[in-house]
Amino acid sequence: MGKRKKFSQEVFHQRFSQACKGKGLNQLELAELMGINQASISRFLGGYSTPRVPILFNIANGLGVSADWLLGLKDKKR
Repeated sequence: MGKRKKFSQEVFHQRFSQACKGKGLNQLELAELMGINQASISRFLGGYSTPRVPILFNIANGLGVSADWLLGLKDKKR
């Protein structure tokens, strides 16, 4: 049985930043794509907060990655 992975806010912050840079969009464009406000994007990118589950799924879909990958639970982006 494999070792169980745990959520890490640092991992979320790193992966969210990485996926956002890959899209090549500014914070306002990312917010519009994900259906959230720019202040939330700024807090997530700054590592000050993490999204609630419904927002997490919007983020994952908008960035074309899995929520599990963003949370550090899986190593594959999709």
